[in-house]
Amino acid sequence: MNRIQFRAGVLVGSLIALAVGAQSAVAQKARNPIFIVVPFHSPGEPKLGIDIAQAVRDRMTHYYQQKPTIRPGSLRIITQEEINNYLSTSGFLPDSAMSTNELKDLGRTMGAEESMEGVAKRTAAGVEVQVSSTH
Repeated sequence: MNRIQFRAGVLVGSLIALAVGAQSAVAQKARNPIFIVVPFHSPGEPKLGIDIAQAVRDRMTHYYQQKPTIRPGSLRIITQEEINNYLSTSGFLPDSAMSTNELKDLGRTMGAEESMEGVAKRTAAGVEVQVSSTH
C-alpha cells in the first residue's frame, strides 16, 4: 500500500461516519445519497490532486459497492468520468480543481448530499493532504 492509498484510507475513515448517518436517514426513503470527490488542488503538480481524489473514490467504492447495482439507501459515489463530463459541458477543463463555490454548484446540480475537496502537496516525509467536506 503506498502513501497515497494509506492517506486516502485515513480520509475515508472520517467520511464513513458522516456517510453512515446520511445513509441511514436516507435509507428510509429508499434513495441513494450521492458523494462527490473532485480533484484536489495541488500547486505545480495537478496529477497528484487527481490521483488523491481517485484514491479516495476507490476506497469509498470498496466500502460502498457500486456495481452491478447499488442497494437502495447505499451511498452512490460519483465517478471521475461523470465529473469530467459535467466540467466539459460547463466550460471547464476536465480534471481541473474547483473552488468551493464551484463544488457547491456541482453538488447541487448532481444532487449530492456530501462532497470533498482538498489540497495535496509533496513533502520530505511523503504527501500531505488537507481535506474539507461540504454538505
